[in-house]
Amino acid sequence: MSVVVKQIAFPTGNKAIILAEDKNYQHLKNIITTLEQYYKELDHDQKTIVDMRYFDKHEAYEWSHVTDKLYMSVQRVLRKRNMLIDETARRLGWV
Repeated sequence: MSVVVKQIAFPTGNKAIILAEDKNYQHLKNIITTLEQYYKELDHDQKTIVDMRYFDKHEAYEWSHVTDKLYMSVQRVLRKRNMLIDETARRLGWV
């Protein structure tokens, strides 16, 4: 009986315990933490690439828009994007 009362009395605490022990949740939390930390370390050009291509969904920028903004060739911007992907995968332990 006390277990039932405890679950009803502390629903938020119980939810926190369940999430803390959930492997999928912890995996997703690790991905988010890693991405947030890596984003903070990016230089201006790298942030522009990420923001324009992946975060600003209202504009849906094409690579040509990104290259115009950065005054770079498409090849150079794509090379920088590939380096971002490679480093992200490395930090997440995927490679």
